[in-house]
Amino acid sequence: MESKINVSVRVKPLNDKESLMEKNHMWSVVSDTTLMNKRTKEVYTFDNVFGPDISTQEIFESTCKEIVRAAMDGINQTVFAYGQTSSGKTYTMKGYQNDGLIPLAVQELFSQIQQRPTKKFEVTVQYIEIYNESVNDLIDPANKNLEIRESITQGIYINRLSDNKVETMNDVLFFMAKGDEARAIAATKLNELSSRSHTVFRINIKSFDETANKCKYS
Repeated sequence: MESKINVSVRVKPLNDKESLMEKNHMWSVVSDTTLMNKRTKEVYTFDNVFGPDISTQEIFESTCKEIVRAAMDGINQTVFAYGQTSSGKTYTMKGYQNDGLIPLAVQELFSQIQQRPTKKFEVTVQYIEIYNESVNDLIDPANKNLEIRESITQGIYINRLSDNKVETMNDVLFFMAKGDEARAIAATKLNELSSRSHTVFRINIKSFDETANKCKYS
């Protein structure tokens, strides 16, 4: 997988309340890479445009499955959602019943591990919150105001951040749920469950190829 940045847009389906507001009907999906502003007639092109009828599973198959496999080969990967409050970021990343991009990625990860019997894998997870300019450990809430450091051996890392070993998808979901319980939530006018914090869920993969006698990290 070549090094690159892909930008995808997902158009959120409108609920009944949102549909009543004219301002929410300003975007039109022209193609699978193009959006148009109905008012200005301006056209915007992205790597992918997913309309409101496209499922998270389809988005995963189109954009994230390849990323998971590249990570297993030792290439660092990142997937993040950006958008205003109530735009569907949490739904896309986590879903309602473990059907978001993160659970789907974890499912693919452990499926791929089973298909690579010549390699040994060690998987750990970390979950941080950036809130009021502070970095906090969501899995171990006692670790607050963590420092970002850099070293020759570790590169850039977060000091005192817990690293939690996982062996199954359920293990990962357990730590994600534990972190969500500790997350700082603040009500806003747009969404009572929306948080004023930003979170990063990190999956660390260490693989050892017994045939080639090589170790990879991502």
